Amino acid sequence: MVKLKHRGLLVIGINKKELEMLREGAPLPVSLADLDEKLKGQMVMLIPGEDDKYLLRVMNTVADAYQNGATSPIEIAKSIPKRRVQ
Repeated sequence: MVKLKHRGLLVIGINKKELEMLREGAPLPVSLADLDEKLKGQMVMLIPGEDDKYLLRVMNTVADAYQNGATSPIEIAKSIPKRRVQ
């Protein structure tokens, strides 16, 4: 993954392996710490899904996991059901 910040624009590039992981339904965590040190510990998690209804279910699952103490990307990813995205 390559991140570039230019003024108000953040560009995120993913490589072939990361793209295939997304296609397999794996989440892609993006740490924001290297963009600005004030963002240390902050992240964005990209979650693939086939439609909005599925993504809403996944978001609720992630929120529940986070509320129950999951804080690392690995713990959160374990709560997401694996599903190949076409």
